[in-house]
Amino acid sequence: MFDKEAGTDVAARKTLAEQMIGNAGDEATNEPDGEENLAVPAGYTYFGQFVDHDLTFDTTSSLTDANDGPTNLRTPRLDLDCVYGSGPDDQPYFYATQDAGDMYKGASLLLGEPLAGSPNRRDLLRVGAGPGARAVIGDPRNDENSIVCNIQAAMIQFHNVVVARLAARDESLRGKPLFVAARKLVRWTYQQIVIDDYLPRVIEPATYNTFRTRLDELDELAFQMYQNDVRELRNGLPIEFAGAAYRFGHSMVRTGYKLNADHQPQKIFTPDLSSNSLMGFGKLPADHWIEWKRFFPKGNTFPAKHPGPAQNNNAADDRLQWAYRIDAALVDPLKVLPIAIGNGDSLADLNLRRGDIFGLACGQTVAQRLGQAPLVDKYLVVRDVNSGPYGYQSIPAELKAATPLWYYVLAEAQRGLVDLWLEKNGGQPGSRKLDDGDLLFGLPDDLSLPDLPQDAKEEDTRKRSGRAPIAQLGPVGGMILMETLFGLLLADGESFMNVGAQADKALRDDWFRFFTNNGQTVISMWRL
Repeated sequence: MFDKEAGTDVAARKTLAEQMIGNAGDEATNEPDGEENLAVPAGYTYFGQFVDHDLTFDTTSSLTDANDGPTNLRTPRLDLDCVYGSGPDDQPYFYATQDAGDMYKGASLLLGEPLAGSPNRRDLLRVGAGPGARAVIGDPRNDENSIVCNIQAAMIQFHNVVVARLAARDESLRGKPLFVAARKLVRWTYQQIVIDDYLPRVIEPATYNTFRTRLDELDELAFQMYQNDVRELRNGLPIEFAGAAYRFGHSMVRTGYKLNADHQPQKIFTPDLSSNSLMGFGKLPADHWIEWKRFFPKGNTFPAKHPGPAQNNNAADDRLQWAYRIDAALVDPLKVLPIAIGNGDSLADLNLRRGDIFGLACGQTVAQRLGQAPLVDKYLVVRDVNSGPYGYQSIPAELKAATPLWYYVLAEAQRGLVDLWLEKNGGQPGSRKLDDGDLLFGLPDDLSLPDLPQDAKEEDTRKRSGRAPIAQLGPVGGMILMETLFGLLLADGESFMNVGAQADKALRDDWFRFFTNNGQTVISMWRL
């Protein structure tokens, strides 16, 4: 969407990458802490990863040679080719070979072995045995960790439920026509989850609502970057989206997660693959099935009401885990990625190097195109982890005028946190740090009071002046996501936004009645 720009100062870029590891040494836990983003449940981190794997799969670009440009083995559409592959004609080994129970030949997708102790859950279909068992799925990256593996399995189960319902209602609908009808419904449902459930949680309301209103009023003229002629010329995803803005989800990763009542919290990754983590690319451990209420909000309430950080104070130990804030701090496990994921490198360093190799426009360039004032210096900061929890320090001076786009997107999202820190220091950078209590409950009404011990803060919520700010994508990061995803849907003649044939409209309207309550159609990951 933008012309290439010169790369950043290498030493400054490396310094920034080191600064962006924000909470070294944390242990895996599902207890509340100051990193939590009390509007984005933890499951949306990995739903976002699933969406990414549906849109792009680059196997050729290099982080050393700018001539090795990115390719894409996925279709740049929200069409679930990561689930369906190229369909039962080309990849029949994904699909049932005979009618049996609720499984239908050439229409139902196959799953693997049952997971012991789980409520009717199965692993993905695999070849091989033990740690080396590889998933037989449309995109191998959806076996990268136990959480996205469970989401892949859930989408397969959802498809099979749709197949079974359609087959039960029409006994003449079998084989390829049954598959095609079910795939349409699953795709349309998934696409609406992306734009109506996922995006409003991760993009600030002003940016989200502005684009939706502009699109309703102006149609194609709503696009300021990803216009129709750009979509046709590039015939793919904007590199600003794939190489920078959509990588915001890396900052949402918690150190660890609790998957179900019997599972003990584990880190998402560890450098040593022999140690205990949620690392994938092997047979799913029997206790790695997910109780979804721990990852997605039960019910359909949105926007979130900013609930308090509930403790695990019941026998079920079943609190909803929240994603970590979208900000310029990554958790410690992402400092040294497993060899199978990132060759032992830092994820922050990989993302910043990728931006230089691809010649991505800086954040200020994108802001100017959108008519936005660029971020002022007070927001171009990162965590100062060496001087106590939740303080901030400036990024390298060499990066302030032309800021790497990936970092810029995260810096936009953390503006509220920086403002809270400045407020605690009387409006200017200072030595007072935010702590867990400040970030969970907000600052005290009387800032002259001495800092309270953590246990006192948790008992003193009535003296707090509301919740600490959540962190969502701002006008640059949010608009790149909105224009890209809506642009892809408009360009896809088979998306729910382009349902044309009368038979398809009847199919869609009949199906979406399942999601209607009191006259309102509410489609969310929980309902799925």
